[in-house]
Amino acid sequence: MIRSIQINHYLCIIKYKIHLKFLDMKKITLALFMTSVIGFAQTNQQYLVGSADPYNGFLGIEDACSQEFEPYNQLFLANAVTDHGPFAVANDFMVDGNSSFEITDISFLLLPLAGNPADISAATIRVYEDSGMAPGSGLTDSNLVAAGNTPHPDTFAGYTMWYMDYELDTPITVTNSDPDPKRYWIGLSVTSASAQHVYWVGFFWGEDMGSYHYNYQSQAGLDGIYDPITHEDYPGDFFDSEWAVYGDCAPLSIGEFSLENVSIYPNPAVDIVNVNVPAGVEIQNVSVFNILGKNTGISFVNGTLNMSQLQSGIYLISIETNQGTVTQKVVKK
Repeated sequence: MIRSIQINHYLCIIKYKIHLKFLDMKKITLALFMTSVIGFAQTNQQYLVGSADPYNGFLGIEDACSQEFEPYNQLFLANAVTDHGPFAVANDFMVDGNSSFEITDISFLLLPLAGNPADISAATIRVYEDSGMAPGSGLTDSNLVAAGNTPHPDTFAGYTMWYMDYELDTPITVTNSDPDPKRYWIGLSVTSASAQHVYWVGFFWGEDMGSYHYNYQSQAGLDGIYDPITHEDYPGDFFDSEWAVYGDCAPLSIGEFSLENVSIYPNPAVDIVNVNVPAGVEIQNVSVFNILGKNTGISFVNGTLNMSQLQSGIYLISIETNQGTVTQKVVKK
């Protein structure tokens, strides 16, 4: 039995017995959740409800860098992304090390209160740097061009959810020159033709979901400060959203960086050794080891190593950069 009551700015949906099964990514572990009152609050723009079993509405990965974020458990929470709020929600994705990822298409599971996906008259995304596991500095924006929509087979608090497919009017290329995978964020903001709210539907986030992080919401649109999405009824819990990002990835070309382009000079050296790397390559650490593998403790300062205090002999210089690590041999006279 479900009944709805409008009280000021709150809409509560009451289910006297709600049982939600949570499935892990391998659909092995089951847990049981029970609650009595779930609802939507205008103040924090969250919509909380139980739904039917998770459903994969996306067509499949197009490229090795493309990523799909499907329900880890049942769809449970929706957050406003409507620009008249103004609200935006950001979720993270990863780019492989020494790679570029050109984002061309993107899909979201959205719930327009107007009921019709045509009510979403415009949509914009912004890619952000990562700032300590949260959205940081904005990199670039792109307007989204509607490419199709598919209704979710289940309803969410009586509303129809839609898989909204978009093409980027200007593809966004994210370049990660670090050797390790790097986190970035995509923020979403949409316009409602009827000035009703549109929500991005999600689910409980779990620490065992891998490298991906829970989502954040801004209450000042794409330019605002993002905070983790939480709900007062579930302290300590966080939430994620269902979406997919598609595109083409490629390793950085050999012309952009080659370990062979790292040089040390003079060699042999009397005291000062210079370390030279190509433009655009960042040196992260330089260590000098003796032939037995012991770190000599020599400091790397302003592109140079002062080896004047070392005994004559052969030394190994390990140069760690944002593109990889190279070790070269130097002779100290």
